[in-house]
Amino acid sequence: MRQKNHLNRLLLFVLCFSSFALSAQINEESESNLIQQKLLIEDLHFLQQNWDALHGAMYIYNSKEVIDAKFKEIEDSINRPMTSLEFYKAVCPILKLIGNGHTHVVPSAEAYTKLRSTQKLFPFDLYVDGEVVYILRNNSKNKDIRPGDVLYSVNGVDALTIIKDIANNLTRDGINESMPMTRATERFTTFYGFMNPRTDTFLCEISSLSGERLNVDIQGLTYANIKSNRIASYGDQKNWIELKQPAYTLEFEGETAIMTLRTFSNKEIKKYNKMKSKKWFKQAFAKINDRDSKKLIIDLRDNGGGDEEPTIELFSHLHDKPFQFYKDVFLQERKIPNGKHYDDNISILNIYAKLITKKVNGKYVLKAKGLKSYPPAKEQYMGEVLVLTDAGSFSATGEMTAIIKEHDRAIFIGEEPGGNPNQNTSGAMLILNLPHSKLRAVVPVVVFEMNVSFENSGRGVIPDYPIKNSIQDEINGRDAVMDFAKEF
Repeated sequence: MRQKNHLNRLLLFVLCFSSFALSAQINEESESNLIQQKLLIEDLHFLQQNWDALHGAMYIYNSKEVIDAKFKEIEDSINRPMTSLEFYKAVCPILKLIGNGHTHVVPSAEAYTKLRSTQKLFPFDLYVDGEVVYILRNNSKNKDIRPGDVLYSVNGVDALTIIKDIANNLTRDGINESMPMTRATERFTTFYGFMNPRTDTFLCEISSLSGERLNVDIQGLTYANIKSNRIASYGDQKNWIELKQPAYTLEFEGETAIMTLRTFSNKEIKKYNKMKSKKWFKQAFAKINDRDSKKLIIDLRDNGGGDEEPTIELFSHLHDKPFQFYKDVFLQERKIPNGKHYDDNISILNIYAKLITKKVNGKYVLKAKGLKSYPPAKEQYMGEVLVLTDAGSFSATGEMTAIIKEHDRAIFIGEEPGGNPNQNTSGAMLILNLPHSKLRAVVPVVVFEMNVSFENSGRGVIPDYPIKNSIQDEINGRDAVMDFAKEF
């Protein structure tokens, strides 16, 4: 059991559209779709019971008393029949208190289908630079608005306040803010669409580069029209998987080696690099040493994690002594109840859990590779290492930053990673279906505790040199973080 970068299509949906604050009145469903108060409370109790039984680190950042009190507050707010989205609005604040980025609640498939098919949506891509919200891409019919224009408000509400309101109830590791703020900004169109399902036009207060403020009515567009306009104006914004590019690349500029690692998923590395990670690292570090590179830049930006083997193998080339990656890896419970309510084959998972765990002091310890001493690789790189991170550096990538920080092996540049360096709960991430509201919840069951000596602050590894692209860098396609690292 280990966290996967792409567990299945639902998890892809979860990562894109995880819980957020619905501050506006939700009325996308008719009165005939109202769910009885009693049934909603049953769903809430069912969710709490499953998380409490299986989530091994639910009370890391807040006590059980605090979490229980929040669930009771949510229950008290369910004082009438509600639609599925209204219930979702009530539930989502619990995620911030749990503080585990792999723990999600997802809207119903019906709400998501409507949003992606017929609903009129906000047609701008946004970017936050400092405390200012900019238009990064204009996908609307109004071509007078340009990338770099400032967005002050939408329908009378301050734009930055809307983004912070969304981010405040997104899932995250610990008390991290970089990941939820980035997700709230990059997926603003979707989140705002769930908040305002019947809004066809958007009154936007915008100022151009000249500083003139204008109030402009912007016509909402369907998801398909927005995508079409974006491609026509800015090209197809495909990611490396859609383009079938290598997961790992190695380049050289003078005496600097640049290693870009887009995932730690064994499956994706093998698929897109046509070899296992261990072989790739062995060949890469041999090339780096053959060229006598004085500096190595390891780019972990937007690396959402994967498996532990590639992270351990990578560090073995940077550390010339044996090391232990994890302090503990365990399940709180290895028999999963309520099997019929999960998408997964729970019967098989229950059998498998018995085979790979051993009960120790009331928990079930896994036979994980990182619990044993791991030897250094033959190809050692002892030169200067710079690691680039951002809000998308998550899960196993947070673990990678942990082992590097623990052994003081690199200088960190960029943004605070989204992944916690002390622990996370992930592994087998089960999909629980709430029977009445049709919400889906991710229940992560494996606790990974890193073998580090520093305290868990609830934050990602803070960069030694915090740097983020400006709006002009984004518009011009400049990578200011990489440029800084090259010139360091």
